Amino acid sequence: LVSAGRKITPEDIVDLKYVSSPVLDPSGQYIAYTLSVPRGAEDKPGKSYSEIWVTQTDGSNNRRYTSPKVNSWAPQWSSQGTSFTFLSKRKADDKLVQIYAIPIHGGEG
Repeated sequence: LVSAGRKITPEDIVDLKYVSSPVLDPSGQYIAYTLSVPRGAEDKPGKSYSEIWVTQTDGSNNRRYTSPKVNSWAPQWSSQGTSFTFLSKRKADDKLVQIYAIPIHGGEG
């Protein structure tokens, strides 16, 4: 977060996190979204990591559902809203993208 009166630096731009692909669950209580997280100085060079997060529509109970430093994206809710699917390449050397499902109350995809 940049405080008022301070100019944004190139380092600030590189460290920005951003949200994409928000999807509202069928009940209207939760939003699943993708959060892009920049790589740290200790990571190999490359694009930002993509994580799946879920929050309640009032902004409370914001929670990451996928592992850090793993690329996951495109969340989609089940018709009952009890789980959601997402796309992921769990390992850097994975050649194919897989579809995973995870329950809203957590667990492994």
